[in-house]
Amino acid sequence: MIKLTIIIPYKNSEKNIIKTLKSIESQKINKNYYEVLLINDFSNNKSTQIVKKYIHNFKNFKLLKSKKKTDGPGHARNLGISLSKGNYILFLDSDDCLKNNSLKKIINITDNIQSDIYAFGFKVFDKIKNMKRKKRHDLNLLKRKKNNIFKKYLETSIIPQVISNLFSKKFLIKNKIKFRNGYFEDVLFFLKSIYYAKSIKVNKDIYYLKYNSKNSIVNSLSEKHISYHFKAYSDCYNFLKNKYQKKIKYFYIKGIIGLTAVYINKVNAANIIQSQKNRFHNNLYKICSKILLASNLKYVYKTDKDKLVKNFFKLK
Repeated sequence: MIKLTIIIPYKNSEKNIIKTLKSIESQKINKNYYEVLLINDFSNNKSTQIVKKYIHNFKNFKLLKSKKKTDGPGHARNLGISLSKGNYILFLDSDDCLKNNSLKKIINITDNIQSDIYAFGFKVFDKIKNMKRKKRHDLNLLKRKKNNIFKKYLETSIIPQVISNLFSKKFLIKNKIKFRNGYFEDVLFFLKSIYYAKSIKVNKDIYYLKYNSKNSIVNSLSEKHISYHFKAYSDCYNFLKNKYQKKIKYFYIKGIIGLTAVYINKVNAANIIQSQKNRFHNNLYKICSKILLASNLKYVYKTDKDKLVKNFFKLK
């Protein structure tokens, strides 16, 4: 009986994919209890050749190919969900790993939790030295009542990533929860999962090892990445506003301002010429000002991030 499906989309991951696969295969656990679905998301280097060679003798490792070329791994993850056989699903990025001896614990959890979402801890190995928090800090927030969770989610206090969580497959299918195309695709996916979940359980034990790299989606800097990031939170607000509008609008705007501050600092620190920085700043200004004007909310700028954004708008 397959209890767990591990879904790993990969694209040009030849430098890291073996480490990821070894972190699973090397663990002492009955191979009949879990399956690993590797989805080739239009790689154009040696990644697939490396994967084929590694998984050749492992019947519970399966290689699939994404059917649609899109920004981000959303389509590939959806394919993995639809073809999965496990009762629970774990999403693993192709440059991350499972901690030693964690797989047995995770599979034991699937026997007993009877929960739609099971959130657990991770440890971050920061290769580019820009992570202020190197562990999962939002687990206690997920214990709160839903309306309080949504406030924290929109103000970006909750980590909007699907990694380091178990999702009931039956729950995802029943509620038709799927990833959208584009970068930051898991922001809306995770929020919808929280919204529909009847039970969320939390465990602070660390089972997931995340490697923060320069080329990851979160750390990539482009106008497309910026646009997708803001759109992801706008989609979350639009999903929630009919039920919670009066309670959550302030927190949505607070999150947008915080996100703007993050990108102002990221652009300022980037090793690019001034004309490129100006282009990024103009793009940020257009996106953020459009959202702020549409909100009709009198926001009080209090924090350092608030003041940074307020000064940024004065310069324009």
